[in-house]
Amino acid sequence: MRFWLVWLLERHSGSYADSQCRALRQFFKWWSADEELPDPMAKLRPPSVGEKIVPVFTGEELAKPLKHCEGKIFVQRRDYAILMLLRIRYEIRADLHQGLLQLTRIIICLRRLRIAF
Repeated sequence: MRFWLVWLLERHSGSYADSQCRALRQFFKWWSADEELPDPMAKLRPPSVGEKIVPVFTGEELAKPLKHCEGKIFVQRRDYAILMLLRIRYEIRADLHQGLLQLTRIIICLRRLRIAF
């Protein structure tokens, strides 16, 4: 089982290997209870899943595609409008995320002060 897990980690992400390991653990738990044999995955720990860092676009990176869409032709105007909608959505989502982080910090501070709300 360990060799299979190493093989899986070499070819796939840690989260995929973790979900496969957990599924096999459930299967072998059932199998060992049904067949009255020892569970081969009882002592095997699931792989650790690292935090995946998601890149954030800068203002320059968001502006680059817009420069290619400036023009009078319908296709250029259409592409410009689509990219502007995506850019606005991205900026709103980033603002909402920052707002949620601030709200979470305020709630934590209030809980530390034991203020009920």
